[in-house]
This record gives sequence, structure tokens and C-alpha cells, in this order.
Amino acid sequence: MKILNDKSIVTFCGKTKDTIGVVLGLDQLMRAPEKVAHGALFEFDAEFAKELQFLELPLVSVAYLDDDETLVALSENGDIRLYGTTGLRSESFEPSLGPMRAVKLIGTKLFASGVSAQFFSREGDGTWTDISPPRATDSSLRSSIVESIDGFAENDIYGAGENGVIWRFDGENWAAVQTATNLAYYAIHCADNGVVYAVGQLGILARGRGDSFEIVPQNKEFADLWGVRLFEDALYTTSMRAMLTLEDDELVPVLPAMELAMTFYGLDVVDGVLWSAGEKDIIRFDGSKWSRFVDPEWV
Repeated sequence: MKILNDKSIVTFCGKTKDTIGVVLGLDQLMRAPEKVAHGALFEFDAEFAKELQFLELPLVSVAYLDDDETLVALSENGDIRLYGTTGLRSESFEPSLGPMRAVKLIGTKLFASGVSAQFFSREGDGTWTDISPPRATDSSLRSSIVESIDGFAENDIYGAGENGVIWRFDGENWAAVQTATNLAYYAIHCADNGVVYAVGQLGILARGRGDSFEIVPQNKEFADLWGVRLFEDALYTTSMRAMLTLEDDELVPVLPAMELAMTFYGLDVVDGVLWSAGEKDIIRFDGSKWSRFVDPEWV
């Protein structure tokens, strides 16, 4: 993909079976000795790479509102940009305990997570409310970086934390669920089958719901896992350089995907399509065939 010759994908989310929202970073700036805050919002399909806006913000996560027309981008410092049919709008909140990491549409509301177990929710008028657990919570848990957030409903939300902790929200309170590991979770997924899947450091994989989770034992050590999705009853997960699936409780490579792409990171499922986006590769799976986006025209 020519547009990625000097740019890399920072993060993405699916919009439809044909289109994704993407944050691109300029390789030269991302690799500079001093960090330069920036992010370019794009929409990609198989034919066009449409640039929406270049922002001098450290963008870390994107999501679509339920109208599927408004792309929401979150920065580390709580700046929000919404790009829709009426152009660009701005919102913000103050994460006083450190950078934010993820934004996700759950039900009809946006939720955000970040370091120090910070959580925010967006109200209907565009204001953001701090719904973090009380400061009195155990300090080792309060320092937890929550890299990913997902939910079955607005009163049944989960966050991927450090030290083997999975955070759970019942609509009023957060609880820190300790799983049988001290490794960090980097991605979490509330699947259509009613199971919560969490993946992360050194190939850790947990599944469960509520306050009960089990670790799926692996007979070998994998690289860190950064994406996880259930698609057509099969569980897929990604490291930076591999696509894996769970077969008989063993993670095995997905060779057709790895023949098309060399970089992996995030996963998403929209309209019956599994999307994968790494730094330099975008591929998708419709249940029967893997395909790759190649050289869309920059517009």
C-alpha cells in the first residue's frame, strides 16, 4: 500500500464490511528523537484512502458513533475530535492521573480508559464524566494501565489491566478481578457468545465473565498479544508479527493471513467481516477468503 510507504497505522476501527477508520502517523516524526504529537485521520476502503483531518494531537484510539457516520478520535491527554457529515467538532476531559489509552462505543455511549485505572463516559450532551474507581482502592491496582475496554452493555463493561487484573463495571461501581497471573492484559473482547476474552503479555489468554476467569494454558511462550476477536465461532488474536487462532485450546498460526501481511496489531469485526490492521498492512476475512487492501488512491 503506497500510502504506507512513509506512514504507519497507529490504530483503527471498523466502520462497515468495506471501510475502516484509521489513525496514521508519519514515520519520520514517530521515529524522531523527540516525540512529536500528531495523527492523521483517514477512512480506507479498497479503492480510496480519504484524508479527514491532520491533528497535532497524540491520538491513541478511534471509534464510530452508532450513526456509523461520525469517527471519534481520542488523544492521550483527553482531547476528543469527532469527524462527521458536519465537519470536525471538539470535546475534552482532563485525565489528571496520566494518559488515556482507548475509546469504545458500548451500547449507545462512548467509554474511555487509561492509566491509573481511569475511566470516563460520554453523556448525551457531549460532556464526559469521570467514572473511575475511588482513589482509596488498593494503590497497586489504581496504578493499572487499562489498554482496552469493551462491554456487553452500559452496565456490563470490562477493562484489560496490568498485574493480571480485569476490571469490571456494573453500571455503578468498578471491581478489580484478579486472574491467576501477574502478566498484563493489552486487549479485551466481549464476544457474541457471552464470553469475555483477554490477551496480553507473553501470549497470556484468559476467558470468562463476571468475577470468574480461567487462563488458557499454552505449551510455549508467545510474543505479546494486542488484538482479540471472536469471528464465526473461532477466536483470533494477534501479535505484532503474527495472526493466531485458538484450536483445541492451542494458539496456532493463521497461515493464509500471514501470507498476505507481515504486520499485525488490532482486530475488529463489522458486518460479517474480520478486519486486521498492523503498521503497514490491512487485511480482512469474510469467512471464506482473506484479502488485502492494495494501493487505494489518496483523496
